[in-house]
Amino acid sequence: MLETIKTNSFFDEKTLNEIVSGHSLFKKLLCEEYLNLPEENIHLQEFQTYNFWTKTNGILEERSEEFRWDRVHVEYQDIENNEWPQPDGKPEFVQFLHDIKSKFNMEEFHYFMLDELNTRLSNYCDKFGRIYYFALYDLNHCFETHCDGRDIKDKRLPIPDNWDNLTREDWHQEDDVNYTRQGLINLDVADPTDGTVMFEQSFPYSVYIDMSCKFGEMPYNKKNKPRIQFLKGDKPYRFGAEIKNFTHKLMNIDDYDEIMEHCFDESVFPHEATYGLSLEKVLTLDNPGTMYTWDCEKFHKVKPFPDTVDPRRRRLTTHFTCVTKES
Repeated sequence: MLETIKTNSFFDEKTLNEIVSGHSLFKKLLCEEYLNLPEENIHLQEFQTYNFWTKTNGILEERSEEFRWDRVHVEYQDIENNEWPQPDGKPEFVQFLHDIKSKFNMEEFHYFMLDELNTRLSNYCDKFGRIYYFALYDLNHCFETHCDGRDIKDKRLPIPDNWDNLTREDWHQEDDVNYTRQGLINLDVADPTDGTVMFEQSFPYSVYIDMSCKFGEMPYNKKNKPRIQFLKGDKPYRFGAEIKNFTHKLMNIDDYDEIMEHCFDESVFPHEATYGLSLEKVLTLDNPGTMYTWDCEKFHKVKPFPDTVDPRRRRLTTHFTCVTKES
């Protein structure tokens, strides 16, 4: 496992301002020139200059750091109507991106971010390869404990009757890629105690875990992506791999209390959901410019906060993932 690293000065003030003002300008233009809706009614939750999860029949299309106008990904919440549109790839959205180039050039922003992330990350660690993916997230909700990195083929396929009947060809893809690090950078976060909970468990594929739940009971994921859910009664093994350091018991109560220190609503992350997990550390976002990075295979989750928060609550971060690639 790669070491978990944290610094409070990853971005300087000038770079922070460039990124945050770019995000704000894009949201303003999106609302005024594409949506024709007031900015206060739109929460721009996810903004990727390159859609990392483009698939055909559940299989990933080739991923690349090269910019493409038709791969820009935006997910926003229409707060008034509680809708979550994604205009990706629509001809009118691609045309909008071209139309605003003189005000906000998405291609230039994409390569600016890649260069800043690669250059600055090399000051803190080596052997990460290069930045493969990044996104600007303003997430205002919690979700399940998970690990990222390598995606299996078609997560939405049903749970098999017997996991042992699957072959490597049923799940494995991206043979030429080795996932190394991922990380989070505070751009503009309202609560400095917000952050990420790191667990001591790991798994080589991107999966969710909540072994207090049966299928369909995960609080946020529900019945979505059934093939990557570790659930009540499951063995900590699938896809030819085992969850490392799985404890087969609930987390120590003192560690659980540390995770929940600033969250009065335990239903967001009940103690029962910690089965099999043990705490490595709680990483907080502190101040703008704070960055922490960890091994892509490690289980982690958003530090729990009550779901009663205002949907406009500010939690703007940059998330990144790194790989080495076989030549």
